[in-house]
Amino acid sequence: MPVTTVKHTGKAIDRLLIIGCGIGRGEDVMTQQPLKEPFDRIDATKGKELFDSQNTVWIDVREPVEWQEGRIPGSTLVPLNTLLLSPRQYLSKDNVVFYCAQGIRSAVACEVAAAVGLTQIYNLEGGIIEWAAKGFPIEK
Repeated sequence: MPVTTVKHTGKAIDRLLIIGCGIGRGEDVMTQQPLKEPFDRIDATKGKELFDSQNTVWIDVREPVEWQEGRIPGSTLVPLNTLLLSPRQYLSKDNVVFYCAQGIRSAVACEVAAAVGLTQIYNLEGGIIEWAAKGFPIEK
């Protein structure tokens, strides 16, 4: 029977599919096959390229108080807890970039988007903090 384990590497969570099978004298042979994440992790520079192309929807999954402090222009606020409660209400088409402060909550949002069938999903690694540090546009 397949068993899925999760191994934390410090920067990202790597999923490993562990498959066991009995061979010969009752021995188990274990193989590991990495699974691809259902979204792309992008840095602020790649995010800016997508932003400039105007072909992506930007969703900020931070809380309203964070949103009021500053946001990426044109983005829509959908706090992570709201997204978790009714994802289909907010996710109707592909080519979505999720961001938060550092890229952690937005990675969860990416998983949710994949679970409802989206396939072109991006997580802004480093979040709005890295975006702002690069001098990219912020609106208040």
